[in-house]
Amino acid sequence: MKDGQEVSCSSHEITKARLHYNQHGAAATASEEKETATMRTSPEQLAFLVQFLHSPECTERSSYKTADCKGKKRSWLSDILGGGTQPVLHLKHNKEKLFSMYHKKCEETGEKPIGRTLFYNGLTAANFHQLTEMAGLCNICAESGAENFDSLNKLAERLELYWLQNNKGQCPIFDIKERAKSLKGYLLGDFSNHLKNHDECASHCMEWCLSDKPQCGDDHINNCLNCNERWLIVEDLRNTVDQLNCLSEDKDTLKSEIGIIEDNLSKYISHLIRGKYQRDCYMKEVANLEPGHAIGVSDYMMKLMFRRLYEPQKDWFGKKGASVHGVMFLYREEKGGPILTEYHDTFSENDDTQNWFFSASCLQESAKNLKSLHPQITSLTLWSDNGAHYKNSSLVIWLLQLEELTGIQLKRFSNFEAQKGKTKLDSHYATLKFALRQHMKEGINVLCGEDIVEGTKGRLRGTHVYPIEINRGAEPSAAKTLTGISQYGDFEYTGNGIVMRENTALGEGKLYTKALLNTLAKNNFTTTNASTGFDLNLAKQVPNLVPKVMKAKVTVTPKKMSNKAQNSENNSPRQCEECGKMFLRTGNLQRHKESKTCTSKSQSSSLAHKSASSALQITLSKIKEQSIRKEPEQVSGQKQKQLALELKGSAQRRVASKRKTVRFTDKQKEIMDRCFDSGAKKKSARYTPAQCQKEMERQIGPDNALKEAQIRAYFSRRRAKLSKEE
Repeated sequence: MKDGQEVSCSSHEITKARLHYNQHGAAATASEEKETATMRTSPEQLAFLVQFLHSPECTERSSYKTADCKGKKRSWLSDILGGGTQPVLHLKHNKEKLFSMYHKKCEETGEKPIGRTLFYNGLTAANFHQLTEMAGLCNICAESGAENFDSLNKLAERLELYWLQNNKGQCPIFDIKERAKSLKGYLLGDFSNHLKNHDECASHCMEWCLSDKPQCGDDHINNCLNCNERWLIVEDLRNTVDQLNCLSEDKDTLKSEIGIIEDNLSKYISHLIRGKYQRDCYMKEVANLEPGHAIGVSDYMMKLMFRRLYEPQKDWFGKKGASVHGVMFLYREEKGGPILTEYHDTFSENDDTQNWFFSASCLQESAKNLKSLHPQITSLTLWSDNGAHYKNSSLVIWLLQLEELTGIQLKRFSNFEAQKGKTKLDSHYATLKFALRQHMKEGINVLCGEDIVEGTKGRLRGTHVYPIEINRGAEPSAAKTLTGISQYGDFEYTGNGIVMRENTALGEGKLYTKALLNTLAKNNFTTTNASTGFDLNLAKQVPNLVPKVMKAKVTVTPKKMSNKAQNSENNSPRQCEECGKMFLRTGNLQRHKESKTCTSKSQSSSLAHKSASSALQITLSKIKEQSIRKEPEQVSGQKQKQLALELKGSAQRRVASKRKTVRFTDKQKEIMDRCFDSGAKKKSARYTPAQCQKEMERQIGPDNALKEAQIRAYFSRRRAKLSKEE
């Protein structure tokens, strides 16, 4: 701009320029101001709120999950707690209930509460999660996992109470609940990641835990401190019971409860090991898939309900549905080529009995249609869950006929561990429902099987949906039960019969000859005579499901900087170390440092930082101390060898499912005998197991009472003993 040249700018812009000159100086760029949340809230209020939200009544801290509280995932509350990566807090109530509890707590203590909107905005950070419902857990995860840890915490509370009543000093297991919580978090998180087929740590070596004769040998030099907690916690509980000054009967009851907790913990860990091993075997088989061989994963879908686009309330009740069975086939067309996926979904409108014959009919038709589409496929490995419609003697024996019926040889039939067999087939069912929903949005109702076929036609790649008619007239009688089939999870089909193992391709297994199997099936297992609406010509027109191809990373070589770029870099803004302001020239930066504006602002900011409330700082420091995970104790080398020997073969089904005898106390026997004798003398005064349990809870407390099944078994033994004497 030349001197004397007019500049077209408003008076407002001139005023802003003068203000910029007074604040930042000549030729200085304004520094980026950090976002600061200004609230009319005292530090005492914030300290009380933080302490309230971290109380056990409101939240439960996750022992292994963390959340990144940055950008849109942050809130003013997460900034107070330090920002960045923070442990996840599971909210035990919704926000409205939490605010009412907070308001009530403030009234009781005389604290001034913050507003509802500010309270809600603070809980929008990523580290605050709603406590999800633990529905759909398998029985082992529920009973031996979640419920068992709850029983451990209740037992620890009772032991602490007994110690305060009968002993002096601090209870030795004052931190047992925190240790149990850390162990639970480790088993849910990092434990599965540490498991390997062969490892120098016995706790992480899957073959050592799953086999009586492992190939890895007895030399496991490493040990895991987190895994050793499973024994140290139980040992500390038993030592505390031995030191209690109470009756011997009470000690026996407490020790029996500890034994049950130890057995359930062993079952849960064995379940995790088996699930990881079976999953690894499946992934390894997929990676080594050869042309001509296919892998099939079969599963049932939740009943598909027929729906209208505009459905009145009277049509919502008592709706019909269709039973859907799907098989996902994985195969390769050439060696080293991509893995292709093809889905065969069969559904039945009239038959919803999902037994072994329904599964056999769907498997036969799906494999036969796969062979007609891909004649090059000659062998198959089948995977499924361990539900009763798959894992039964009838289906296992019937699968011997699969090659004769379909032209595809079945090499192996394996079962996933409960809740550990989630594959792409589960997400495919969600895609199938979405396709039908899109079909309904076009104004078409889904009221029969033809609507299902039309709704999915042209919408899903590599998917064949067709109806199936189950011929119940051809259903033979079920085969006799194979001895120990519940302990097996892998069935290898050979020319001589079936080799059954507990886990896939691990151990020698047990051979069941064809002659024995045909005897169990009474020689009447043939074709299922099922029929489908599969059209080969239409199926060939279905486009293939294109596999995802990972893009290779492109390495970019840095170019040499030109002279112009170097000059621009030399002319880059300079920043003041004290206040963070930016200057284009070194002289302006030097004059700014010599002025009083920089030092005065830096001093005022440091004073403001030092004037933070001590109450809030103390609260935050306590929360940080709670979040720090304590390191488990070390174990001696001799004891580690002993624990490794206990782990050998401990994760096998036949070992983990063994029941240990639980001895009843004299008081429990006395109550059960009295209840039994009163019913023997007078039928109107007879006690049921439930009534006897209530009587036991009334006399010796709910913690020492037996379960109904235990009381029922005791009554049956007494009744059998009396009948023999008579």
